[in-house]
Amino acid sequence: PRGRISILTRLSAFLSVALLVNCQCDENLESLPEPEIVLLNEDGLAHDEADPWLIIAFGDVDSGQSATQTLTIKNRGSGTLTLENLCLVSTTDYEEATSTAPCVQMTSTDYVFSNIVGTELRSDEEVELDISFSPQVGGDSNMFLRVDSNDEKSPIVAVQLTARGTAGRLCAD
Repeated sequence: PRGRISILTRLSAFLSVALLVNCQCDENLESLPEPEIVLLNEDGLAHDEADPWLIIAFGDVDSGQSATQTLTIKNRGSGTLTLENLCLVSTTDYEEATSTAPCVQMTSTDYVFSNIVGTELRSDEEVELDISFSPQVGGDSNMFLRVDSNDEKSPIVAVQLTARGTAGRLCAD
């Protein structure tokens, strides 16, 4: 009996290896559904079509006032897209915003947006994210909104937010 089990075990292992060699696994993996994130501004311009990158400009806003813009986050892939993190990054460089720059605390900025982390988007679904700029003092404001997702090809994308607080008085330059 012991010899039969050993022969059966070896035969089973041989057949398993033979099936794996002929399975063409890479071809099967290529057909798996994959999410693909795209960020769109209010004009419908996509982050991967903008030159050099997508910018949302709030313009001049008086201190104590607020301006709001809408960013659309869409899944143009075939798998479910999961939004894993949204944060503001204090840089003016896209490469830095999507790699090494640390997130800043929301309470220390003039930009406010809803927490939609954990949102799941099926193929062709989208979610709108309202972003408000409410300056406390005058001056330029440039940051990136970074979006992390389960998109394997582009797990981190970003949009630049630009604005100018006017200290409560708009005047011609």
